[in-house]
Amino acid sequence: MPLLRRMVEWIIAFIVLFAILLIVAYLYQDRLIFHPWHGDAVSLETEANLAGLIPWRDAHGARIGWQSKEGDPRQVIILFHGNAGAALHRADYPSFLHGNSRKFYVLEYPGYADRTGRPGEKAMTAAAVQALDELARGGAQSIWVLGESIGTGVACGVVRERPNLVQALVLITPFDSLVHAAQVHYPILPVSLLIRHRFDSVVNLRNYPGPAAFLLAENDRTVPANLGRALYDSYHGVKRLWVTPQADHNDTPLMLAAWPEVTAWLKENGAK
Repeated sequence: MPLLRRMVEWIIAFIVLFAILLIVAYLYQDRLIFHPWHGDAVSLETEANLAGLIPWRDAHGARIGWQSKEGDPRQVIILFHGNAGAALHRADYPSFLHGNSRKFYVLEYPGYADRTGRPGEKAMTAAAVQALDELARGGAQSIWVLGESIGTGVACGVVRERPNLVQALVLITPFDSLVHAAQVHYPILPVSLLIRHRFDSVVNLRNYPGPAAFLLAENDRTVPANLGRALYDSYHGVKRLWVTPQADHNDTPLMLAAWPEVTAWLKENGAK
């Protein structure tokens, strides 16, 4: 009996501790998912100017991101960045897009840098949709959307809401859903029951009518390549897959070495 009682006590203790773990994971999931960097307006604009970027403002004058000084404003590329840092940390992206003549924009998410709000699937997707609408109202005739990491979830959410505004879609280290990506890192947790920000890219991408390029890192330890392949396999539109050998999640320059080929393929398949 003492042994049985001790076993029961251990089981109860385990259940209680696991329940506490689930509660903590649910309450603090935003901190586990989003890792924004913060800075003041003066230092941000100074750093942006040094990087060759200028503020991108909405119709009300609020800064919503950054844009290149050069490029054709009628033909644009907009980047939705990953979960860490801030938009300005992607200032080197134009140098990766070899031969690009389009004007480059990068969106700042709510709660990142000095932008008000809190990050989350709904807030980030709404901000991205607003950004596309701003570009269209500003005279952009051809919008190519790039997403990296969690930004691919934002990108797929955007094409669900504004499918006809996006002439081309490029997804860098994408996942099929954030639920599956999170499950990789927290295998003992019932992630599908806990997570609020699902970024179900399979569903969101389903009805996109344009060409979609998928760029995966073969040795991705953050978003395993099989999750990107699952998204690629689920999409039945015009698509092509590039897998960069030996690349990890943050080896963006290696993956974008294929940019001229990606660009040519997109144009061959109807992207303006």
